[in-house]
Amino acid sequence: MNYTTAYEVINEELDSFLFIPLIFVVVGLGISYVSYEFFDSNSIQRSYAIGFGIIFGSFATIFSITTIPSSLTDYYRTKKKL
Repeated sequence: MNYTTAYEVINEELDSFLFIPLIFVVVGLGISYVSYEFFDSNSIQRSYAIGFGIIFGSFATIFSITTIPSSLTDYYRTKKKL
């Protein structure tokens, strides 16, 4: 009799790659902070860099808020079934 694996659950720990979007949040906020501290106050580069950092950090935050909880839910649901 031949068997085909339809679904496989491996007993592993939580994937550390799940929290990589949080690094992008820190990078975005870091860009804004460094731009605020080290560029001249009248510089157009400072305004663009701060704006970019805030927008980058905001999108990373939204991405983190939408992906991390769903991944954690799937992980714990699968772990419970195992």
